[in-house]
Parts: sequence; C-alpha cells; structure tokens
Amino acid sequence: MPNFSVLQLTTIFKVWLNRLANGLAPMMIFGGERFGAADTSRIVGIFSSSAQIGAALAKSIFGVLLVRYDSFALIWSVCAALALVRDRKADQPTMAVQTS
Repeated sequence: MPNFSVLQLTTIFKVWLNRLANGLAPMMIFGGERFGAADTSRIVGIFSSSAQIGAALAKSIFGVLLVRYDSFALIWSVCAALALVRDRKADQPTMAVQTS
C-alpha cells in the first residue's frame, strides 16, 4: 500500500477542490452546445444528480474501506485513479450535435 506524504495529499486535495469549484458553468456550456438550449437545464440536472448520488455512495463505500483497512491510503489511491480517468476523458474532443 503506498504511503502518501502530507504534501502529496494536500496537492491532490487542492486539485480536487479546483475541479469542484469549476463545475457548474462548464456543465451549462456543455449541455447547451451538445444538446441545445431547450435541454440544457435537464442535462445540468442529470449531471448534478449523478454527482450527488456518487457522493452519497462514495461516503458509504469509502467508510467501509476505512474501517476494514484502518488507513486512507487505499481511498486516496482510488480517488487519484478516478481523477486520472476523468482527466483523460476530458482531454478527448467531443463532437457537437446540431439540433433544430
């Protein structure tokens, strides 16, 4: 199990907070460009709901891991892996869908 230093954990947390703070406006832009202005609010609602459900599940799952392994190392490793997957997908270009 990797042991992270305080500096590494602080850096990961700062990057995560930065991503969290930049969440709503990009969702609105993406929803409008990808699905049209009429469906923007619905898309933002789906994104927000998905994030809240994920956050609720993560607390339960990570709580079980913390109790079982008595360490945050596995939890931080999972979060780092998910952040890398998200970054790779964010770098891929998307094709806008034209709606009439």
